[in-house]
Amino acid sequence: MATATPYQQNGMYRPGIPLFDQQPNNSSIDAADVLKKYKNQPYLEKRMHTAKSILKVAPVFLESPKRIEAMLFLYFVALMIVGLIERNPRKNMKQENIEKLSILPSKIKTRTPTWNNLNNFFRNVHLPIISRQKIILSFSINGLTELHSNILHLLGVPDIAYRNVKDRWWQFKPA
Repeated sequence: MATATPYQQNGMYRPGIPLFDQQPNNSSIDAADVLKKYKNQPYLEKRMHTAKSILKVAPVFLESPKRIEAMLFLYFVALMIVGLIERNPRKNMKQENIEKLSILPSKIKTRTPTWNNLNNFFRNVHLPIISRQKIILSFSINGLTELHSNILHLLGVPDIAYRNVKDRWWQFKPA
């Protein structure tokens, strides 16, 4: 009869999540370090949630290894950009002693603004442009409130990027 592993009890597996190391016979690993790495797992899970739901990463059928590598690199870059966009307002909130921002629906406040929260908060900011024969006759920014301006400040986006929109606005050059 085979001996039961530490994860078996009475021939059945015990409930719970076993922690495995890539070097199972290495006794120099401290249990506290293993637990610290395990507790960091939700941050990784959050990034995977971001990739799948917010960035809408879906299966793509590519045959060339170079294309697969390029696609994975673009996903990685997108996750890095999302992480940096989330990091900037949190860091600036801490520096300016802002505890919470009311950017969630129904003016609910949050301590940790996420990419999805920020994206939804700016969904009602619009730039209607009236043009004739490629000449802009009129434009305005609708929906930009004082709170939007404060969020832009926390993001590190200069107000001039929104306030002084002109023809070819996508070629923004800082003053």
